[in-house]
Amino acid sequence: EEFLKLQRYLKMQKIDSTVIKKYYYHKNKRWDFQQVDGKVIMLPSKNTYNSLKVYKTLVANKKFNSSKIIDLRLPGKIIINNDEK
Repeated sequence: EEFLKLQRYLKMQKIDSTVIKKYYYHKNKRWDFQQVDGKVIMLPSKNTYNSLKVYKTLVANKKFNSSKIIDLRLPGKIIINNDEK
């Protein structure tokens, strides 16, 4: 059920799910996903839809292409890390 919800959010945001290599669902009801380029996206347990909006904006901004981890778990904050997870 949670995976279907995430898939629906991705589709609503017009995020191409083929760029996602794997998904990981945490016990605290939040998602991480790894893109085929190795980038890890960390989503919060609440407001996942809005976090995907932010993610889409970041991906469109070319200066974040080298980022290895984009952490969107904290409300109102974006944590960018260029180191491997």
